[in-house]
Amino acid sequence: MTRSKFFLTLLAMVAISPSIALQAAHCDKLKDDWHSLQKANKSFISNPKYEQQRSQTAREQNPTYVVLSCADSRTPPEIIFNQGLGRIFCPRVAGNTAGDQVIDSIAFAVNTWDVTTVVVMGHENCGAVVGALERLRHNKGKVDRPDGIFNAVLIPIEKAIVKAGIDIYGRHALEKSIEANVAYVAKRLIKKSSIIAEALEKGRITIVGSVYHLESGQAKELFILDKCSSKIHLH
Repeated sequence: MTRSKFFLTLLAMVAISPSIALQAAHCDKLKDDWHSLQKANKSFISNPKYEQQRSQTAREQNPTYVVLSCADSRTPPEIIFNQGLGRIFCPRVAGNTAGDQVIDSIAFAVNTWDVTTVVVMGHENCGAVVGALERLRHNKGKVDRPDGIFNAVLIPIEKAIVKAGIDIYGRHALEKSIEANVAYVAKRLIKKSSIIAEALEKGRITIVGSVYHLESGQAKELFILDKCSSKIHLH
């Protein structure tokens, strides 16, 4: 290697080194985050309360409640409703929407275990509902075409808002849209699943609509559907 080539190679190595170092530090940070979860898992394992619950539910489960909630990290039903392991069957998805997989999961739970209560729980300031509102405003009140991004989440919420006749530019558009989405999902569960509809009709389950308030921690009741109820009336 000539002297000039040697210096060029050295300069290239010096230039690349900070980038490599930053990348390595980033990778170490990601590993540290996982190790933090592992440490927390050890605390869970050694907690006597959860040790007993694991022993009771290790071979089987028979949850009383199904809660369809948003995947938002601030809305875990097991904590919100102060329940332990084995009490809540909980499909969670952004915007607490009810696609085919979610509906089948809930129907399976209702058909398999002694479920008495199915809760559809939205929450205030839901990012998915905010996104649906923004798209409706951008599209002048029309539901977006099915070739956009995040459609599996946003389009059902857009449909819920439009069907409810909400003024998307109104002062309380977000709050009303969150409630409308909960009602839309509850109706969809009944419409799309004969198992859920039959369980409701025979009085085996009730379906509850709720909105969780992030600061107060209250899960506000919007409506209760049972075999005597034919329509959803939002409070």
